[in-house]
Amino acid sequence: MKVSSTLAVVALAVLPAAARLSAAPPPNFADQLVASIGGPTALAFTPDGRMLVTTQGGTLRVVSGGTLLPTPALSLGTRVCSNGERGLLGVAVDPQFGQGTNRFVYLYYTFNGPTGCVNRLSRFVLPDTNVMTVSSETVLVDNMPSTAGNHNAGDVKFGKDGTLFATIGDGGCDYAGDSGCAGANDASRDEQTLTGKLLRINKDGSIPADNPFQGAGTARCNVTGRTSAGIKCQETFAWGFRNPFRFAVDPNDAGNRIFVNDVGQGAWEEIDVVQAGGDYGWNCREGAHVNSSSGKCSPTPAGMIDPIFEYTRSVLVPGTSVAGCGSITGGAFVPNGLWPGYDGKYLFADYNCGGIFTLAGGGTTWTAADFATGLGASSAVTLVFGPYGNGQALYYTTYAAGGQVRRIRYSPNGNDPPQPAIASPALGATFRVGQTVTLTGSATDLQDGPIPNSSLSWTVLLHQGALTTTYFGPATGNNLAFTAPAPADLAAATNSFLEIRLTATDSLGLSTTVSRNFLPNAQPLLLATSPAGLSLTVNGSGVTGPTTVTAWEGWNLTVAAASPQAGPGGAPYLFNSWTDGGTQSHVFVMPAVPSGLTASFVKQGGTKFFTLAPCRALDTRSGPPLQAGVGRNVTLAGLCGIPADATAVSVNLTVTQPTGPGYLSAVPPGLALAPTSILNVLAGQTRANSATLSLLGSPAGVVTLMPGLAFGMVHVVVDVNGFYR
Repeated sequence: MKVSSTLAVVALAVLPAAARLSAAPPPNFADQLVASIGGPTALAFTPDGRMLVTTQGGTLRVVSGGTLLPTPALSLGTRVCSNGERGLLGVAVDPQFGQGTNRFVYLYYTFNGPTGCVNRLSRFVLPDTNVMTVSSETVLVDNMPSTAGNHNAGDVKFGKDGTLFATIGDGGCDYAGDSGCAGANDASRDEQTLTGKLLRINKDGSIPADNPFQGAGTARCNVTGRTSAGIKCQETFAWGFRNPFRFAVDPNDAGNRIFVNDVGQGAWEEIDVVQAGGDYGWNCREGAHVNSSSGKCSPTPAGMIDPIFEYTRSVLVPGTSVAGCGSITGGAFVPNGLWPGYDGKYLFADYNCGGIFTLAGGGTTWTAADFATGLGASSAVTLVFGPYGNGQALYYTTYAAGGQVRRIRYSPNGNDPPQPAIASPALGATFRVGQTVTLTGSATDLQDGPIPNSSLSWTVLLHQGALTTTYFGPATGNNLAFTAPAPADLAAATNSFLEIRLTATDSLGLSTTVSRNFLPNAQPLLLATSPAGLSLTVNGSGVTGPTTVTAWEGWNLTVAAASPQAGPGGAPYLFNSWTDGGTQSHVFVMPAVPSGLTASFVKQGGTKFFTLAPCRALDTRSGPPLQAGVGRNVTLAGLCGIPADATAVSVNLTVTQPTGPGYLSAVPPGLALAPTSILNVLAGQTRANSATLSLLGSPAGVVTLMPGLAFGMVHVVVDVNGFYR
């Protein structure tokens, strides 16, 4: 977090993993381990209660239902620089996350770009599967300098008005190379660059209408990280910071009341109240004190804003019992009404001494006091209030003990709410339509021990886009069963899932709820037509083949092919068959794996007739006869002047030497034989004159001759007299 006057880096990445000491929260509070995660830098929560944890090494982890998911949501790999104080440093969740198709998460990280390591603010998409892709990245602000590998800042939070704030430090050394490093680095004084600034943008990357620097003399800096000298960056909301590593937005205030924790150089740590366009003095000043290392601030410019609270390194933080502090980190406002006696208080942490302190007051009078001490060095990197039970708790990240996310909760009279756990369905399991799902769980309480089944309550919610309805429950007990649903329609198959909630209530009436997302086994289904471009319906929704839709395993899909319908060139096409052997309209049950289904059509024949000179195309009397029930393919195209594009032929058919009654069929290969005859074989009826044989759908004008005789063999003579096309 620090750069001393000799550039000896004391950074998140190079401090040894400290052993966790004995944490001492206030009376009626308890400190608990949530998850062990190496190098945790920042936290955020989705509206459905998932905890997102960034790591300095470049992964985004998800804690769902109290359990750390084994697979990272995102691994930036070689895209991230993680040496020194670089890395994946900040995360924020869109205020409208979960509404409609909004699954936006915002990350601040040091990008390993073509010109070296630079800081970047981007938007990603986090689907309900908890696995996001690098390809979903939309870069909002790029090329913010990371000159010496430290002072990257990196906090990201939304304001009360829905705008997005982010911090960047001075880079350790001057990006322009015209001053120096440490206290001599004057990069924060350059208003044409984003270094040493608090940024504010809209969540799509545009500039809010009330940002302080707009109009003449300003420019966008979101692509290059800077603009021309004498021009101010429109993204800047406040400036003159050294390393504003963490900041907090007051949830109790109607507006954007923001406190910034700015890490000092070698003397003063400070907390600043943000004013739009405000100058907080670095590198002319450190805290409220003149910085003698600066060569460009004599006399000190007017109008610089003093911190509301500052403390010097190594000695006791004023008002507290903790010495050895010297690197201010996490900050958070206590939500009003959450903890008795804490309304209006601000919490801040120090990385060096492992303490969390309260700050209370107003105007120019602010007083600090102990809150939680003994957290161990390299601790309390980030402070965030998040869901716990039916209320909230304080969550913090620490590099101590190998890296952990921990929680400080209010525990009046030492009572600990029960801790429920969902056993079934298992974490990561998926469901199929119609599956019987059993809900099994348990809960324990420090005072009561195991919670009885009669104190467990289950609710299953159905999420469909922005719409949430109760699908099952509330129901009391354990080992309860419900039947998994089908999606409402094709669109719902892409944005619907179940959320399972288990609530446990102890003997004092204190309840705690955990939840787990339960996703369908959704697979792609390719619906195609032959020829392509024809229409199908799926559960009443029209599609054009080929189209890929999302379908859930076990879903009964009614697929239908209209017939006739206009095809290529406007010609009419008739339904022939489905690849699964189903009828023209039938039910297809979606399997557990990606699948495909094709409807084949044949072109309806033309009506223009062309006469040919009588010509014998086939006479089996000189070869083997046709056997009853055995088809024989005969290629007619090219014989007797029949063209390849003929849709039907007119022939005289003669059957010789029949051994019994029956019929002869002649259809293109692959088409079902009609239960009627082309030629009846009865006494005295062994010839059909001017019979029309369809060639629709036939490759190269082939027909299949099939005797339907009950026994024996026959010979066939085919004489052609014309064709249609």
